[in-house]
Amino acid sequence: SEHFMQGVQYPLEIHFVHYNAKYTSLTDAVSSGKPHALLVIGQFFQMDQGIEPAALQQMGNEASRATSEGVVMNVPINLNNMINTADSYYSYAGSLTTPTCNEIVTWVVLQTPRTVSKATMDK
Repeated sequence: SEHFMQGVQYPLEIHFVHYNAKYTSLTDAVSSGKPHALLVIGQFFQMDQGIEPAALQQMGNEASRATSEGVVMNVPINLNNMINTADSYYSYAGSLTTPTCNEIVTWVVLQTPRTVSKATMDK
């Protein structure tokens, strides 16, 4: 993960990127350079043998088919069950974590990690 929670870095953090409705696209939001153009929800995952979200298993299965040329995912994935919506969270004004690192993001980082299996992580 890119974030640390109380000194712990998890093996997986998924970012759900949303752009402000006043922009027509993600590209427009990023190029605006305006604070709060994006809202990103970060969900941690810890390795465990517990029950992992079905969507995460599906993504792992599809990713394992990928080649250097890519693969179209043919499976509908319900991302709703990947986020712990009843969770407490931390929020701060920050930036994208990849270049150009624009300082346009409101981050919402969920406090409680979900479960990912070693098999899914290996994929």
